[in-house]
Amino acid sequence: MRNPYCHIHPPFTMLFLTKICGATRYQAECLATIAPYQTGATDPISVIEMGIQALHKDFEDAVATVKKLSKDTSLSATIRDSLDICVESYESGITDLNDALTAISTHDTYRLTQMLGAVASYPETCKDAFLEQGEESPLKEVDQKLDILASITVDITILLPGIKLME
Repeated sequence: MRNPYCHIHPPFTMLFLTKICGATRYQAECLATIAPYQTGATDPISVIEMGIQALHKDFEDAVATVKKLSKDTSLSATIRDSLDICVESYESGITDLNDALTAISTHDTYRLTQMLGAVASYPETCKDAFLEQGEESPLKEVDQKLDILASITVDITILLPGIKLME
């Protein structure tokens, strides 16, 4: 099967990205999501940064989606409350992703891992807000996408041998 990204990125760069994405639970999603952010850099830290950029954009899109849904005047108070929790969670995700980028720039591996772990919990927080009210979440697909990308970024950070932020 022909790689759809080969015309965009040099083969060596895609080979490296394929190898890194191979260390994740969601290999195909990793390639599809991170490849558009490819800068040509072929080190794991750059790939983590690309994953963080992709996840940051998805969290911003999630906030916009929730705010749009919140404008529906026919929603019940319990749904509105759950949506408010989702916005708070997604905005916390954006803040923590910014902190993760700072951790990379300061070579703070522990902080990076902590921030990405926290980010991975936010889609679940949103989902739980609806479950606790006995409601079905209108954000299932959004949360699933965020969960997968957060998992990919955490996997790259934790599972890849030889990632060293401390030089």
